[in-house]
Order: sequence, then structure tokens, then C-alpha cells
Amino acid sequence: MDYSDVKVMKLCKQDEIQSAVTLCKKACGEANFDFGDFFEKFTESEHYWGAYVEDQLVGAIRVILPGNDGLPLFSECGWPELTANIKLEKAVELAMVGLDKDFRGARYLFLPLYIAFYWYCVANDKEDVYAILNNKIWRLYNIIGIRFDKIGEEKLYWNDPSFPAYLNFPLLMEYLSIHRPDLWNAINTAPGH
Repeated sequence: MDYSDVKVMKLCKQDEIQSAVTLCKKACGEANFDFGDFFEKFTESEHYWGAYVEDQLVGAIRVILPGNDGLPLFSECGWPELTANIKLEKAVELAMVGLDKDFRGARYLFLPLYIAFYWYCVANDKEDVYAILNNKIWRLYNIIGIRFDKIGEEKLYWNDPSFPAYLNFPLLMEYLSIHRPDLWNAINTAPGH
């Protein structure tokens, strides 16, 4: 199986979104994360993409755009001191990546989800990505070539040591063009952008 076997699409129908939420909740539960009411918040400004293999949803990402109160990420999740430096007009929160347990670690699944997210942000003039990552997910991003910078201290979040992270798309793409042209090409030649 490879990238060509994965179909990624923005989820718009309520049943598709609910399937993505269920997948993300299941992934959190399997990792023993205590996510509380996280999935019941922020519904007006969130967007989902799903990754399908043979018509089965096997991966999903949740993206949150700034609302009237900014990004919920840091103010709601334990790093309120970081909100002062965020330029909301260019910001987006990568709030969740959920993968079916049979597909975890599959780079061929993770990368198409990221590429869809990237092109959505480009189309909507968003270039600053914020996330809360644990070390395992941070390493996965780095292995693939997606370099998030740690921007705050590590704290216990969802029963897991995690930290706030930041990625700037123009800087990342410049880095990839020099150090990972294969990934730069994959992003820039992806169908549908």
C-alpha cells in the first residue's frame, strides 16, 4: 500500500464528521488520553478531513480556525501566556490527528492528510500553525519532514506530557525545497490543489 491508495477529502456531511470525531475519540482512548469535553467544544470554527482506504475512514484531522476569542488551543489548554503573540488573521490550530490503530505509523496515510491540510491553509491565507504535541507525534512529524518548533514548556495534558508547538508554512516550504525536495515535490504536485 502507498500514497496512491489513500483518498483524502474535506468532510462536510454531518455523518462523515461524526465518523471522524468517533475515530479521533477512539484513538485518544486507546492512547489513554483523558480528553474530557474536548470534542464537544469549538464546533462553529472547526473543519475535518478524512483519509479513506478502500472506502473505509482510517484517518482524520481536526482543524480549528480562530473565533471571537482567538484560538482555543493555548487559552483553554494550559498555556494562556502564549496567546499574546499569535497573529490571528494568519493562524490555524491543528487540533487533532486520529488514525485507525491498524494504520498508525503508516507514513503513506499521514502525509496525504497533512498535504490536504496544507493546501486548505494556503487557499485561506493561513500560514501559522499551532498545535499541542506529545513527543511521539512530534517525532513522527519530524521523521516525515514536517518541522514543528517547541514554543513552550512541557506539561501534563490529557494524561500525557505535551508541549505547544508552532510551524510556519513559508519557512517549512523553504526548508523542504533545500533539505527534502522529495517532500516539497510531493506537496506541490499533489492532485486537487
